[in-house]
Amino acid sequence: MNATPNYNLNQWDASDRVLRTDFNADNAKIDAAVKGVDSRVDSLSSSVSAINTTLGTKATTTALNSAVSRISSLESGKVDKSAHSSDVSALRSENCWVKLGAAYTTAEGQTASVTIAGISGYRELEIVFRGCGTNKYVGDLRLAVNGVEDPACIGSEGDFTSTSKYLLLARFATRATPGQGYGGGTARLFPLWPDELVALSSSYISRSETNRDFANTLWHGRQVLTVSPANSWSGIRSLVMSGEQPLLAGSGFTVYGLKK
Repeated sequence: MNATPNYNLNQWDASDRVLRTDFNADNAKIDAAVKGVDSRVDSLSSSVSAINTTLGTKATTTALNSAVSRISSLESGKVDKSAHSSDVSALRSENCWVKLGAAYTTAEGQTASVTIAGISGYRELEIVFRGCGTNKYVGDLRLAVNGVEDPACIGSEGDFTSTSKYLLLARFATRATPGQGYGGGTARLFPLWPDELVALSSSYISRSETNRDFANTLWHGRQVLTVSPANSWSGIRSLVMSGEQPLLAGSGFTVYGLKK
């Protein structure tokens, strides 16, 4: 009687005697082999489950690490933002001059007006101005507090002997070809201590033509001072610039404030 090559099961030839014991022996071998296969399958299932658990844990850990990284970045951003805000605050504190506004005419004959908010927070104002007349002379370039005339204004280019209804930014030449009488400068607007009357100190340069012949051009550099007794520093809400004669488009001024 022969046997199979792998599991040594019986193989009968035609002349062999078939015995029950041989069948039982073969069945026992087959049963044992199948049992081994089942055990290995169970073991593989356990391994696969363990691998899945490990992979799940790794995925959770990866997601957690990613979340931690994002939180760290956000916290770092908060720190950076806080530091930036602190730097900006310090810079603003050190930079005492701030721009409050600007106004320039867009058509002939207009006035230019700048709103001043919170004047009590400023020690003085600086005004950078320019003006050009449409007529043959410009005359005075004027500044009105809150756009209202003050008949008690006292102006001067030396002693305070002349009166004006406005604060004087400049006194341009009284004779010039249209569009040729122009100029500009800077002015300081500040309160006189202790009663806070509004005072203006203006330095300017103007271009004009001579009174004798209009072929020659003259440049003038002067300073003009004005006090407005009717206005107090705390009452300033706006500043309005105008000319004694109509101004050309593009005339106007910019205002800066010196913080306390």
